[in-house]
Amino acid sequence: MPAENKAYSKTFNSKSDKQNKNRAKQQKKSIASLPLFERINVFLTGYLDKIFWITFVLTLLSGLLLFDIRISLSGDDSAYIIRAYDFIHHFTYPGFQGPLYPILLSPFIGIFGVKVVPLKLISLILMLGFNWLIYKSFKDRIPALLITSMLLLMAINSFFLYYASQTYSEALFIFLQALTFLVFFKYFLHNEDHTTALQIRNYIFLTLCILGLILTRTIGITAFIAIAGYFLLKKQWKNLLGFTVSFAVLLTLFEFIRYLV
Repeated sequence: MPAENKAYSKTFNSKSDKQNKNRAKQQKKSIASLPLFERINVFLTGYLDKIFWITFVLTLLSGLLLFDIRISLSGDDSAYIIRAYDFIHHFTYPGFQGPLYPILLSPFIGIFGVKVVPLKLISLILMLGFNWLIYKSFKDRIPALLITSMLLLMAINSFFLYYASQTYSEALFIFLQALTFLVFFKYFLHNEDHTTALQIRNYIFLTLCILGLILTRTIGITAFIAIAGYFLLKKQWKNLLGFTVSFAVLLTLFEFIRYLV
């Protein structure tokens, strides 16, 4: 390289270094001028992924330390196990309460038998899945301080983690709730596809989530009302029609197959 080019490159590099330093100083000044909570949000935003994995491990450890291998005295948890046993061995549809959770337990009973610990571990896995889905859903939608506080509270709250070692349907229900948030935010909130095939796929994904919520707990029907209300308020008539029709079709198909079987 000629001497003139070397001198030019050194000069250019020194100028770019100075510009970068000036930009960094300006950014620090602008951040320093922000209110306290906004400064905390800016700081936490750069570490959100690490914070999530720390709280994820903390949730796992807390769930294991609080893990209860006993069946409770309420009776609902043992009833789910009995209905799962009847479904896998006698093909009796678990129509009382939410049928989806006993159906989910049934293959594990078929493999392991009526072993309480493996069945309770399913709830712990669903709880961890809920943490991951809720983080993915709200990561870029709520302040970093809020999502960090939420993750920490979920990791150490014994009342919340109680359901991570019980054969209740709560763990499955909140897992499906978080999955519904993720699907709705990704495919319908500020995101409209113009390809008919993609739109139909998105409606099916969302409808399957809602159907799963309803089959887990009857209160899940409120999710359908909330999403339909959102489309109505936003005057998204196409989404409202597609979502309603897909829900009606899949629900009818499910009931028809159940009737035949």
